[in-house]
Amino acid sequence: MGKKLSGLTAAEVVVIPNAIRIPEGVRARAAGGVFTFLFIGTLGYYPNQGRSALLLHEIVARIRECAPAPFLVNVVGYGDARALRPLIASPSCG
Repeated sequence: MGKKLSGLTAAEVVVIPNAIRIPEGVRARAAGGVFTFLFIGTLGYYPNQGRSALLLHEIVARIRECAPAPFLVNVVGYGDARALRPLIASPSCG
């Protein structure tokens, strides 16, 4: 994307990936722990609200049908999460 924008503006164009690098020193968790899914995003941002709602409403229910063990889902972020509260309280998330 950065190359496509180069030459169209005098400003410097930099593409920053939306990801993190996991440090090499991170060890695998010992067997027997509860697997945890983590969604991190600004919850006041509409696309993040939509994706986290999809995760809680549809995807979690499907995973629970197939999962061999219990798991947790954490949705973490700053912003207004009122739209997510009914989904968090639903039986598919509990």
